[in-house]
Order: sequence, then structure tokens, then C-alpha cells
Amino acid sequence: MIVMTDEQYPFADELEAPAIEADEPIEPGLENHQEEQAEPVEEFEVIEFDGKQYQVPAALKGGFLMQADYTRKTQELAEQRRGLEDVASHIRQQAQAGDEEITSRAALVALDTALEQYAQLDWNQLAANDPSGAQQHWMRYQTLKEQRGQLAEDLHHRQGWRTQMAQQETARRFEETQDFARRHIKGWSPELDLQIIEFARSKGATDQNLRDAMSPLVYNLLHLARIGEQALNKATAPKALTARTARPLSMVGGRSSPSAGKSLHDMSMEEYAEHRTSQMRRGR
Repeated sequence: MIVMTDEQYPFADELEAPAIEADEPIEPGLENHQEEQAEPVEEFEVIEFDGKQYQVPAALKGGFLMQADYTRKTQELAEQRRGLEDVASHIRQQAQAGDEEITSRAALVALDTALEQYAQLDWNQLAANDPSGAQQHWMRYQTLKEQRGQLAEDLHHRQGWRTQMAQQETARRFEETQDFARRHIKGWSPELDLQIIEFARSKGATDQNLRDAMSPLVYNLLHLARIGEQALNKATAPKALTARTARPLSMVGGRSSPSAGKSLHDMSMEEYAEHRTSQMRRGR
């Protein structure tokens, strides 16, 4: 056996086994999560849709708002389209009723002409010259008078029905228009309503024009046109111009309404607005 001395192997000390250090204690439950980081907390924001509030992720808020705006505009367009369809249907019905009335009035004119000829006839002389012919003409004359009376009564009822239908149609369109304005025109009020009507008058529209044409579409166009004119005047005028004010409603406690006893067809726009305001206060 060969023994090596320090002189023969000077690095013997460095070949000693390295000391083993004790492992540091590891807290229980952290073996697999030492490098795991906490997950970020997702943020939520509140949006309003169709009168209700919802919590949505903040990153999706813009998309929800765009969808809500699209839905609102789609509903407005649908309401305006229905309004136009109703107006078109009403015009067709009026045209059909008008054609029937024209035919009836033409027949009435023909009957009046025939009766006028008989009114100028000398019945005594006709009876003396042609008793049989006089009897036939007399019977025809009585039949024409009866037909004329029936036709005149039918025209009277037709005209009354048309007037009633026109009033109901006007009331329906005005109620639909005010409902649209309350829901879709920001800051709408009866005062603003009168200002819009006064704006239409200032452009040459008569009350009859407004009654015949009023619909959510027409009303919204008048509202936007009024805003546009105000913005244009403000941008071009060096000084603020005094806006033309609408005539106020005459509501005096204890006095009868000026529209009392009037039909919708005969009311002015102010009287109609007062009439509708009174109905809304009574919950009708």
C-alpha cells in the first residue's frame, strides 16, 4: 500500500467533501405558489338601459353604450315609420271616401236638374192633354224626390262621419306626437311644445297645416330645425338676438277654458295644448 504524504499531494485538503448545509424551512402550503402573483381585480361600471341599471365590465362599457344608442335610434325610426304608414293609410281612406262622396254629389246634381225640370212643368195642362202620361211623370217625380232626399241624408251622415274620423285621427296623432316628444326630446315641456309650434307658425304654417301634418316625424323635424336656426343665429349675429316667445297658455283658475265646447277641428294649437294638459292632469 502506497501512502502519499503532503509533499507528494499538496491538494489533499481541497479534496475534502464539502459541507452540506441544512435546507431552509419552507412554509406549509407555499411549495407550488412561491412565484405565483395575485390576479388583477376586474373593474365594473354601471350603465343604464331601458330604464334599468346594470353592472358591466369597464372594458365593455363602450360597446354596451353603442348598442343602447343603436337600439334607441332604431326604435325612434320604427315609431316614425309607423307614423308615416298611418298617415299614408289615412290619406288612402280619405281618398276612397272622397271618391265615393264625389260620385254621390254628382248623382245629387243630376237629381236636382231633373227635379228642376219637373218644377217648371204645367201639371194641369199635361193632365188635360195626356192624363196617362201625366200620371207616369207624377210618379217618376215623386220617386226622384225620394231618391234625392235619401242621397242628401246619406251625404250628410257621410260628411259627419268624415269630420268625426278626422277629429279622432287628429287627436290620435297629437297624442302619439306628445308621447314621442316626452320620451325622446330632452327637456321637453308644454312650454317647449308651444315654442316649437310658434316656430312653425313663423315659417308660414297655419294651424290647419299643423293639424293635417302633425306626426312624430314632422314634430321632430320642427324641433331640430328650430335648434338649427337658433345655433345659426347665435353663430352669425354679433349680439344675442331676442328669440320670439311663444304665446302663453291662458289658464286662469276659476274660469272656463276657451276651448270648452269646441271640437278638436276648431281649436287653435294653444287651445288644443291646454285641452291635452287638462286631460293629463285628470289622468286621461
